Amino acid sequence: MKQKGFTLIELIIVIAIIGILAAIAIPNYINFQNSARNSGVKESLGAYRVALAMDYANTGDYPATLDALAAMSAADKTAANANFNPTGTPSYTKGTGTYSIVAGGWGGLSFTATPTGINP
Repeated sequence: MKQKGFTLIELIIVIAIIGILAAIAIPNYINFQNSARNSGVKESLGAYRVALAMDYANTGDYPATLDALAAMSAADKTAANANFNPTGTPSYTKGTGTYSIVAGGWGGLSFTATPTGINP
């Protein structure tokens, strides 16, 4: 009499294949998530750059702090800060005719915004 079904070896092989596929897919999925989140970080830094450029055009100098940005509402600052990891608050340094904003990204990345652009 012939029995129907799978042998134990066949089941173990299928489980091993699924495990290998998961081991490949999960890190890639996490990288895609971090990449998408980091796009939000760059977008937020871009919003700060635009507001700083507007303030510079109006006053001839950059503000002392990001809180002093006249061109950006408190709600916009809160929305922009929501993208930064882990604290949600970027560090801002004002120089003579220049500035630097450093914000923590996802996956251990840090981004720096200056008047010339955003660098990862």
